[in-house]
Amino acid sequence: MNPSGGPYLLSYRESARIDKKAFADLQKRDKALLAAVIECITDQMIAEDGISIEEWKKQGVKRRARLDNVRIELRKSGALS
Repeated sequence: MNPSGGPYLLSYRESARIDKKAFADLQKRDKALLAAVIECITDQMIAEDGISIEEWKKQGVKRRARLDNVRIELRKSGALS
């Protein structure tokens, strides 16, 4: 909850920063546990999405490129500053 009492949603960047720090901290403390966590995340992704992390990353690169092109066109049109 945020200070106003309503729900507080993290931005993608905040969430990514927290995840990155947590993984780095775990890497320092317990590499075996980190490997187990990554294995669980991988298993969950395959079960839920039917794709491996490697495939998910490839798809993410493609999505990012498409979104970058959309942003460029929106800036050209003046719809996005």
